[in-house]
Amino acid sequence: QPFPPGPPPPKGPPPALMMLSEKSVQTDLKLSAAQNKKVNAAMTKQMMSMKSTFNLAPDQRAQKMQEITKAGDQAADELLNAEQKKRMQQISLQVQGSRAFSNAEVVKDLNLTEEQQTKIKTINDGIGKQMGQLFQGKKLAPQAFQKKMKDIEKNANDEAKKLLTSEQSSMWNEMTGTPFRGEIRMMPPMGFGPPPGFGPPGFPPKQ
Repeated sequence: QPFPPGPPPPKGPPPALMMLSEKSVQTDLKLSAAQNKKVNAAMTKQMMSMKSTFNLAPDQRAQKMQEITKAGDQAADELLNAEQKKRMQQISLQVQGSRAFSNAEVVKDLNLTEEQQTKIKTINDGIGKQMGQLFQGKKLAPQAFQKKMKDIEKNANDEAKKLLTSEQSSMWNEMTGTPFRGEIRMMPPMGFGPPPGFGPPGFPPKQ
């Protein structure tokens, strides 16, 4: 049976705990050994909770996953200091790229017009379509697949940024801070991404 078009890109920021479990983020935020230990403990707890949702009905599972993610975000928030929280927010916006411009808070902070929001929605819908084509296309090696995904997102980010006024651009630069140089392997959240057997071998990458 043909694989349906790709899902729309996930809305909202990536789960905080997932970001914190990345070495690159830990380095950027200068987490202490004690903080890293707490991240690992919280991540293990989250993984166990997620495993327990696999036998639930889809709608129950989706709700439970939201609760688990929220609890993880709370745990991440509690172990960071004020400066680290601010930087974490900046990295989160950078990681979301064009998708961040759909967040209500960002729309408000940047004072995006209706026209800008409509154009940004079109750009973001395009990400979902292109990702779908990528999953349906010929199987690619994991590295090539990841590169294609990055290119799709980078093009969307560039297109969205072109829509900003100079005032909005400087505000956005302030909100995102210094460029994050690390790598974040954005795993599709549960329910996103292709079903087992689709997509290239080795994707999503093992943690």
